[in-house]
Amino acid sequence: MEAPWFTESATDTLDGIQFCGDPSGTVQGQSKDSPLFLKSFSKEVVVKTILERLGNGAAIVGVLLCLMAGLARVAGAFYLGGFELMTLFMGGMALMLAACLAKLHLLGMAGR
Repeated sequence: MEAPWFTESATDTLDGIQFCGDPSGTVQGQSKDSPLFLKSFSKEVVVKTILERLGNGAAIVGVLLCLMAGLARVAGAFYLGGFELMTLFMGGMALMLAACLAKLHLLGMAGR
């Protein structure tokens, strides 16, 4: 079953997606002059946006996790919240690696 806010466009079944399934493409209470006006996106744009946001989010959380683990270790602690600090540090590194792979995939998509 398809999500109610994404329906295939009648004009372009491969690339067009209309927001909220409204034939006019507008969100209720929104005019076409609104900066948040969403009419149609290609699937590639949606995938790129999701990858960008996931990559940026993973990078930020990874850096914060590594920074938190490093500062706690410098302060003399070995555990934080029941987890060993090296485990938290490796989790942060894994998130940063995932962010790098997402960005690399975006660069590969741009070359097509």
